[in-house]
Amino acid sequence: MPVNLSQIAINEATITLTGGSLGDGSLTITFYPGRITEETVAMPQAFANTSAEAFKQNFADFNAMLVGLIKSWDLLEDDGSVFPLDAVRFGKLPIAFRMQVYQGIMENISPEAVAASTPS
Repeated sequence: MPVNLSQIAINEATITLTGGSLGDGSLTITFYPGRITEETVAMPQAFANTSAEAFKQNFADFNAMLVGLIKSWDLLEDDGSVFPLDAVRFGKLPIAFRMQVYQGIMENISPEAVAASTPS
């Protein structure tokens, strides 16, 4: 049976991050590995040797990319509500935290992780 691109893009994976900018806490993220492309993987390289204006735009693009990958998460606001998956609001989150989220997702789709999750 043929498959189309939108079917690939709705596949989900879940990771739990600990340590780093999370301190003693943990963060569970459900994301769409089928939305990860060469552009997604190369995104951090866009920050090298850019002007201040381009740097800001690169972060806006980075935030939008993360929002597009994440289906849900359990990051909470101080009032107990879930922090929204909104690219503009992501700009209020610490850079180290956003990079930890990105890195956790990228590590999950590494060839080694894919091989480990593929039935033999």
